[in-house]
Amino acid sequence: MKITARLTILFLLMTIVPTAIVGYIGYDIGKQTIIRETEEHLSSINISKSRELYRWIQNSKSSIEELAQRPLIVQYASVMAASHAMQDSSYREAHKNIIKDHLNPRLKYGIFIELFVMCSPHGHISASTDMKQNDKYRNNRRYFIDGQSRTYVEGSFYSPTLEQPSMIVSTPIKDIKGHTVAVLAGRLDLKELSDIMKLQSGRSQTLDTYLVNSFNFFVSEPRFGKDYILKQAVHTEGTAAGLSGKEGIGFYNNYRGVPVIGAYKWQPELRMCILTEISRSEAFAPVERHMWMAAGSVIAICVAGALLSMFFARTISRPLRVLSAGAEEIGSGNLECKVGTTAKDEIGELSRAFDRMAEELKKTTVSRDELSRERDFSDSVMNSLPGVFYLFDEQGHFLRWNKNFEMVTEYSPEEISKMSPLDLFSGEDKELLASRIKDVFIKGEETAEAYFVTKSGRRIPYYFTGIRANIGSRNFLVGVGIDITLKKQNEEALLSLSERQEALLS
Repeated sequence: MKITARLTILFLLMTIVPTAIVGYIGYDIGKQTIIRETEEHLSSINISKSRELYRWIQNSKSSIEELAQRPLIVQYASVMAASHAMQDSSYREAHKNIIKDHLNPRLKYGIFIELFVMCSPHGHISASTDMKQNDKYRNNRRYFIDGQSRTYVEGSFYSPTLEQPSMIVSTPIKDIKGHTVAVLAGRLDLKELSDIMKLQSGRSQTLDTYLVNSFNFFVSEPRFGKDYILKQAVHTEGTAAGLSGKEGIGFYNNYRGVPVIGAYKWQPELRMCILTEISRSEAFAPVERHMWMAAGSVIAICVAGALLSMFFARTISRPLRVLSAGAEEIGSGNLECKVGTTAKDEIGELSRAFDRMAEELKKTTVSRDELSRERDFSDSVMNSLPGVFYLFDEQGHFLRWNKNFEMVTEYSPEEISKMSPLDLFSGEDKELLASRIKDVFIKGEETAEAYFVTKSGRRIPYYFTGIRANIGSRNFLVGVGIDITLKKQNEEALLSLSERQEALLS
């Protein structure tokens, strides 16, 4: 390639590379900023929705507790609990009044879609705003069992009787002596739950917040779903993390298979998880626009740089041809070639620089040859050792080993360079070696007996040594391992012989 072309390419590289680096740095900074701001935004939405959900639950609890503490409610519930028979006029009167004067009016507030009273001890529904539910028994339901002693929230579940999702809040109705005579329960309006989860997303086209219960079913309607509540299951990395009790941010595919950034937050009282997600394509759209703008700038700079580089290259290429022959000689290995001139301009300085470079290359070549001979000698010493040799740093990265190490472990050099020493052991041996390696870097020296686990799965007993070596302010572990298979066999033979002798003597 001619000097002119080379200089043109050089000028282009000097123009393109810095621009590309600056563009990439700007892109990376922008991407990280977008990720950080998006994560903070999603987390803040989860916190806000969690608080709204908590307030909704607390309002539901307060509403039903206030209702259960009304003297007339207690009186009517006591009458129904004592009679259990619709034929009884006092029962009918209490049943009528508690629904007409107390339960039905409370439904107008919009929190509940049904209110009902269950009398102890069998959970008999003595009064309900839904007439179809009267005279049914709920003695095995958690909202009745736990509702006898405290205010209890039953997480979202599917009601076969109503054929729809349900969520119930229950609380005890107690007489003046503090005895529970009945349980008042309210079936919450889950539409309000979905409304709470809905976001005023502004210009966002993909922002989505929804609830998932511990059985992986939707509890609120997602933005891109219809009739999903307790009918559609969702299994994503976000739901798995959230339902495990964690709170955090993740990158995964959502329930539609779309790559998203998602925040998840576990709600222990309801045993549900709140998830807020936004598609990665929307989140990173500003960064991508910046990337295309940067690409356009790079192209414009390249065109301008190409024109300027061709002009300057031609002005200096002619004098450089004088040095081409000498440069080729030096490039071919003839370091004795002299191309220096007495000229005082830049070309003269360049020619003398070639001579200095040739001298430095001669020194470097000599030093490199000496280093190569020293390394060959150390490799010969390591490979002549009867056992395995190894050297690794405090992070467990192998730096040197001999041929025996490769033969015994059955791993290639490429595989060994990516392994940790503990990868060659299993079970208790791994724990033992981890402890001994730690001791070497603390105490300076240690030994151990353990079984090498080869690539094929063979277990070979070895005696290992380790000594701490400090090289260039860094600590390393250097050691050797010796196969003690024969020793182990002799020990087993002696043990067997000793056992037989003891058996004969006894």
